[in-house]
Amino acid sequence: MMAAKVGQGLSKDDKAQKLALRHWLEAIDPRHRYGHNLHFYYEVWFRSQSYQPFFYWLDVGDGKEVNLETCPRRQLQRQCIKYLGPKEREAYEVIVEGGRLVYRQSKDLVHTTEESKWIFVLSTSRILYVGQKKKGQFQHSSFLAGGATIASGRLVAQNGVLHAIWPYSGHYRPTEKNFMEFICFLEEHKVDMTNVKKCPVDEDVPPPNPVNEELPFEFIEGNEGFSDSATANNYGKENVGHFGSNVEASLEENKPMSSKWTTGVGPRIGCVREHPKNSEIQHWNSSIFHQESTMEHLQAKHPFPLRGLVQNTCRLGL
Repeated sequence: MMAAKVGQGLSKDDKAQKLALRHWLEAIDPRHRYGHNLHFYYEVWFRSQSYQPFFYWLDVGDGKEVNLETCPRRQLQRQCIKYLGPKEREAYEVIVEGGRLVYRQSKDLVHTTEESKWIFVLSTSRILYVGQKKKGQFQHSSFLAGGATIASGRLVAQNGVLHAIWPYSGHYRPTEKNFMEFICFLEEHKVDMTNVKKCPVDEDVPPPNPVNEELPFEFIEGNEGFSDSATANNYGKENVGHFGSNVEASLEENKPMSSKWTTGVGPRIGCVREHPKNSEIQHWNSSIFHQESTMEHLQAKHPFPLRGLVQNTCRLGL
């Protein structure tokens, strides 16, 4: 199963935009259920003060019978976002030829239709991707599997000729600076912007940019986090006095994990089952202790309910 690369690309460009915090749930969910839906259940879990990690609580723990009117369980399970792999996203890559937008692979001109919404992202490698939005199935986060973008939004094009662009993404919350970066990209590639509208052409108003949803960048560096096992182990040993010798023994056995994907504050643990069977529980507990220690620092600075969010990166093999 493909892992979501939350924050990948941030080291390539200081203007890069990572996923909005509430959509990290979608990215770290092994099934990539729609982040908007997951957040309804996350709020219930948070208020419950459960000590069970969120996805464990949601799928097999105390919350498995929770069924919300605002987002029925059937809808939660049905709406899973497609996250493209490197080969899959090639079909969505767009280049500019003679001032027109052209799909690199198929050579088809980009042609949007009025009855559908078309979205784009510009990667930190300055590669443009365009596709048709399908709510709860294919969204801005799909193109780069949750990775960082330079710009994101919607567009209208007829036979490759660009007619309108505007910043629009609930997943990335693009800023005016991001939008200007995209305009510069188009101008550099000789797209005639004279008659291109730079505002919404329908009633689908872009979502507002919320405040206080950002994690500090010192915890995000090229999507590495604590992926270096030595760094992770050292951090854990500094706190071993709080948690006893079992944690120390667990850390001694720790080996580099096969997955290097991280959230902004620590490594994904796609990995509990990679440990010896007799120490899986110890590793599970030590990872939670380590992550909650990290979160104490963040919780003091950020009002968004961060408790346990990093725990949720622990993939249960579900």
